[in-house]
Amino acid sequence: MTNKKEIKINSIKFTLITFIIGFLFPLIAWTIQIIFEKIYFSISSIIYIHSKTPILYIIDSAPFVLALTTYLLSSYTSKKYSEISKDISRMNKLLEKNTDFANRIGKGDLQTQFTPESNDPLGQSLIQMRNNLIETQKRESKITWVAKGKELIGDILRFNNKIEELAYQTLVALVDYTNSVQGAFYIWEEDENILKNIATYAYNRKKYVNQQFKIGQGLIGAAAYEKEIIFRTEIPNNYLTISSGLLGEKKTKITHNNTTIRRRKTTRSYRNSLIKRTNTR
Repeated sequence: MTNKKEIKINSIKFTLITFIIGFLFPLIAWTIQIIFEKIYFSISSIIYIHSKTPILYIIDSAPFVLALTTYLLSSYTSKKYSEISKDISRMNKLLEKNTDFANRIGKGDLQTQFTPESNDPLGQSLIQMRNNLIETQKRESKITWVAKGKELIGDILRFNNKIEELAYQTLVALVDYTNSVQGAFYIWEEDENILKNIATYAYNRKKYVNQQFKIGQGLIGAAAYEKEIIFRTEIPNNYLTISSGLLGEKKTKITHNNTTIRRRKTTRSYRNSLIKRTNTR
């Protein structure tokens, strides 16, 4: 507000100065004409020379024309100056906002809220960079999670020789690591031509379930036949034989080859990847 007031005062000053300078033109013209007419300088002589030389009326308008021109130019310049000042102020605010956002990203705060303006390409680029960093972080997190899981299962495989204990420890590790509800481990009995359950773990307890499937029979037999993951999200409420107070929750079933895992919520693809890799070791 102060700047606007100062600009207006300066504009009036320039206009008055221009008017005074412009008044010199008719004053000089009057003086020359009075000298030429050899008369005394007075109001009546000024009126007289104007009656004899009408062009003096045009010269008389010089201070008004110059003052008006100066005022218009000054007003236009002031308006442009105000617009430029606003643009500079807006750009400075955008720069401060973008700098603060970039500093937060640099410190690892990728969840900070930031909404760039539509005419702020730098801010939009920062948002794109932040989103790319989040995606990279997620990918690295998934890779690290799978690697740690494989290392966990690898340690179990190295320190267990008996198949029943190996299956149970692997199952416990998988269920706990994938935050699942329960799991079961099956082996192929070639002599009997069946898949036999040798380990079952549910709700943090070892369960004793005697189940057998032929190749192609049920989900277990189908997974063994296809040697692929079978991922089911719609499981009947009476499908489970192991009961718990958690049965009312949403259930998801993943069956692969010789291991079946049941989760409370939908399993993410990288968790399925760990289960699949464990079965192929």
